Amino acid sequence: MSESANSIDKGMAAVVAADALALPFAEGAFDAVIMSEVLEHIPDYRAALAEATRVLRPDGLLCVSVPRAWPERLCWRLSRGYHQVPGGHLRIFRREALEREVTGAGYRCYHRHGAHALHVPYWWLQCLFWQHRERSWLVRAWHRLLVWDMLQAPWLTRRLEKLLDPFLGKSVVLYFRREATP
Repeated sequence: MSESANSIDKGMAAVVAADALALPFAEGAFDAVIMSEVLEHIPDYRAALAEATRVLRPDGLLCVSVPRAWPERLCWRLSRGYHQVPGGHLRIFRREALEREVTGAGYRCYHRHGAHALHVPYWWLQCLFWQHRERSWLVRAWHRLLVWDMLQAPWLTRRLEKLLDPFLGKSVVLYFRREATP
């Protein structure tokens, strides 16, 4: 990267690869931080949340998504390999506990929802056929369905997922506003 991460002008976009525990940005550099499907992979996820807070302005927005606990638990039961791959999922979060933890760090949760319900059966199939998942016609077929759905966004599957997300969503998404300190 030719520019230092701290010299990026407002309104510009840049891609920066960095350690979530030591971000190369100044305190309060961002209006919003998105931590999507990250915390379950990091051994010291609390330090990553603290670092996100450091780079977020005092009244900034934080979006955190993690795998929903019950579909994730089933994945872990179906396959030990699923959560033992290098860089894989190290923990299962309960939404209530994670939300309490983030609000305890000076945030207010203002919205939450489930997402990616159609991905849950795909991951269950992946785990069920873990040793031969690349060769499983069922895993490949569901993957093709997901790719088609993402690219085409047909009304039927979009509506089905919207109906299933509150109960079956693979991920839980939490939106927070950082409380400005007086």
